[in-house]
Amino acid sequence: MLRTLLHPLTPPRVSRSLRPYVATDAGTCAAMLTREGLTPEDMAFDRLPTVVLEEGVSAIGFATLEMAHGRPHVVHFVIDRPCRTAARARCLMRGIRVMARDAGFSTLILHACTDPVRRLIEYYFRARPYITVDGRTYYEVIA
Repeated sequence: MLRTLLHPLTPPRVSRSLRPYVATDAGTCAAMLTREGLTPEDMAFDRLPTVVLEEGVSAIGFATLEMAHGRPHVVHFVIDRPCRTAARARCLMRGIRVMARDAGFSTLILHACTDPVRRLIEYYFRARPYITVDGRTYYEVIA
């Protein structure tokens, strides 16, 4: 009631939650990656540890980690296009950090192919790139 009195155009807060991947998420996750241009051979969310971002009752994003060179490496970081906001991206980044810490790691490797993802990594993790190879910028960040 107070929110309505203060600013009537403010939308009500929607609950977001992070949860582990379950097999019923396969269709939603595959559809998100297909819209981003990945082929089924490149999709690894069903084989590797994955965290799903839910808003209300629907999955709107997910992130997948893989062990590479003794450190966790982010394989997929996807938020469905109509749902992309900085707040949702930060929430999913927080889930990645928690997954890495729970696995006992203090650092993880991220890579970015596009400028929006680079900006997100540099802002959220306060990180600078350590190498750029084949159009991908790699970051080693503290979990």
